[in-house]
Amino acid sequence: MRPRVLIALVSALALPCVGATMYYFLLGCNNGGCGQKTPASTPAPQPQAPPPQVVYVQPAPQPVPETAPPPPQEPPEGRARALHDKAKRMFDAGRFDDAIREWQSAYDLDPRPQFLYNLANCYKEKAEIGRSPGDYRRAKHFFQRFQSLQSTPDVTEELRDIEIALKRLEG
Repeated sequence: MRPRVLIALVSALALPCVGATMYYFLLGCNNGGCGQKTPASTPAPQPQAPPPQVVYVQPAPQPVPETAPPPPQEPPEGRARALHDKAKRMFDAGRFDDAIREWQSAYDLDPRPQFLYNLANCYKEKAEIGRSPGDYRRAKHFFQRFQSLQSTPDVTEELRDIEIALKRLEG
């Protein structure tokens, strides 16, 4: 490659701030005269690079965290079933007031006649232990309500027993 072509190529590719210095360094030239070395006492003038510019960049706005969607709710029938299971355990343990509360909540969620039947039996058991006319009346109410909605099991015998108990207590 010829020196002039090399000079043109180097000067075109060199960075603007070091182009002239690169040109002189590669060719060993000064002031356009090839083969002349730059005297050590008079260094070649260095072009001044422009001062760096400070650019302030605002950080990207952070997304606002959304509240997590609530977990999917169990259908009312499933919650009512869980309440029924809890009420049954309480009934078996003799905790009739707690069982009544759970069966009432289950009925509020899923108005099935079976919950009325369970409420009636619970009030009847509670009444037999405490000899409470009020609990017998509640048991009677729930048995009658159950009977109006469903024919099986037949609760006529339970209703008769409640009437006999009420007559004895009110006597």
